[in-house]
Amino acid sequence: MNGMRKRKQSRGAICPPHSRRPGWLRTVTMIVPALAALAVLMLAPATAVLAQGIDELPPDSVHLIAMGQPILGQPFTVQIVTNVATPAYGYGFQIEYDGTRLQVETRPDTDGSPVAMQSGGVFVGAQRIRNSAQVLAESGAGTLDVVYTLLPPAQARQGAGVLGQVTFTVLKEGPAEIRLVNPRLIALENGVARDIALTLGEPVLALNVGAAQSQVTAGAFPRQTPGIPLEAVVIGLAVLVAFLLLVILRLALRRPASAEAAHARLTNARGR
Repeated sequence: MNGMRKRKQSRGAICPPHSRRPGWLRTVTMIVPALAALAVLMLAPATAVLAQGIDELPPDSVHLIAMGQPILGQPFTVQIVTNVATPAYGYGFQIEYDGTRLQVETRPDTDGSPVAMQSGGVFVGAQRIRNSAQVLAESGAGTLDVVYTLLPPAQARQGAGVLGQVTFTVLKEGPAEIRLVNPRLIALENGVARDIALTLGEPVLALNVGAAQSQVTAGAFPRQTPGIPLEAVVIGLAVLVAFLLLVILRLALRRPASAEAAHARLTNARGR
């Protein structure tokens, strides 16, 4: 009998109940990775669609794409993306839009100055020549004019990425167009600037803003691969976080009772 008690005590000393992870902690460690994996799966389509599309752009091409759906009274962003194959030192373009239905919102440029278009990463560090928007009072036609150039001793740029993005506020319901006009990539040959021959994607985004539903229609490239809307991603993540907090709270509230029960069982076992 004494030998059996010693063996029981030695087992308890090797792996006492209080040294094990409590049940609530084991449950949380199982739930958290599952929620994290689900969040990654939800975010992946929203973040990867555009990146995959840019990588697949034809060489020396410029495209206008919509980042989401236009909603009355809400910001609506478009991006100008490119795949620069020929070494380039600058770029320029105009964007025409309906100034009675869309209003350009100024954003800080890389130097902090308020501009109509936020410059992207392909020509980071380029000097701003023009970056402004104006609306004609008579017709309401809006035009955004952009020109950026690299200054010596900067090296020419190549690669796929974003030239810039423009954020509009949707002012009215109804149809409207955003049009990319005269896009240019500039190369230097023996110190002389020349235009690079470009492949132009669908240059027009046709918007139709409605009270119940809005849509953007365009040509072949702009985001034909379906992705999860950003609003759905945010709501889904919020639900996951709330669920996780409720689980942790519930298990934490049960922890004292479980600890007391475990202590009582341990005391009874030692008294036998």
